[in-house]
Amino acid sequence: GTSIIESMADKIKVTEKDVKDAYELYQTNVQIKQILTDTKAQGEEAYKLLKDGADFESVCQRYSKDPDAGSGGRVATAVWGTFEPVLQDALFSTPVGGITPPLEMRYGFIIFKVLGKNQPKRKPFEEAKGDLEKLLQRLEEVRLTNQVTDQVRAKHNFKWHDDNLGVAFDALPPDRPL
Repeated sequence: GTSIIESMADKIKVTEKDVKDAYELYQTNVQIKQILTDTKAQGEEAYKLLKDGADFESVCQRYSKDPDAGSGGRVATAVWGTFEPVLQDALFSTPVGGITPPLEMRYGFIIFKVLGKNQPKRKPFEEAKGDLEKLLQRLEEVRLTNQVTDQVRAKHNFKWHDDNLGVAFDALPPDRPL
């Protein structure tokens, strides 16, 4: 029979407006640092300190279980279109200098600080449109899939790659954008 993902795909309609909005962010990348904690409570405590004006590096050293925490966190580059929707929405709607609230990932809670944002010269809209439609379709599927229970996910062995995040962090030299 059709897989649950396929049957969802029929329900997903990507509108022209969605595509235009996505084009605004197309190929945008942000420079970020992260604080990774095991528990929500630690994440919220770290977030509160940051909100109260503590500096990111010292909070990172104190709370983050990330290998780079000792040095105050490593700068990484994140490109729009490569993340789980929840994460992506948070990252790309945060202004430069801002921080995200603790976001729940499979391996803990993560707070991002956005250090910079830039958008290289984009392909013309007409050329980018096809890619963007496919991408939005996939992001929507993920959004829906994430609403489906873990049981179904386990059964279909469907796993969104928030592992990409780890991979992106590990693979990038700290000073080079993708």
